[in-house]
Amino acid sequence: MALVYPMIVVILGFATLVSRCSIVIPKFKIIFDQLGATLPSPTRILINGSAWFVRYGWLVAIVLIVIGILVQRWIKTKPGRLWWDGFVLKVPLIRGLSPARFTQTSPEP
Repeated sequence: MALVYPMIVVILGFATLVSRCSIVIPKFKIIFDQLGATLPSPTRILINGSAWFVRYGWLVAIVLIVIGILVQRWIKTKPGRLWWDGFVLKVPLIRGLSPARFTQTSPEP
C-alpha cells in the first residue's frame, strides 16, 4: 500500500510525457512550419523525436511489454532469481533504501 502514491505519480508522469509528445508538440510543429523560421537544433530534435514517437510509439510499447513479461518470467526461475537478487544488492540506490525510512509519514525526531 505504501507504493500506491509513487506508482500513481509515475503513471501520471508517463501519461503527461506521452500526451506532450503525441498531441502538444505536433501542434507546435504546425505553428513553426507556418512561421517558416529556422529552428534551433534542440527544437528540431524534439520535433523529430515526437514525430518518431507518434509513428512508432506503439511498437516500442509492445516491445517493452514483451520484454517486461519475459524478464518477470525469467526472475521466477532459480537462475533468474539469483541474478536479480545479486543485482539488487549491487545497485547502491536500491540497497541504500530502507523501507522504514522510505515509507515514513512523519519527520524524524
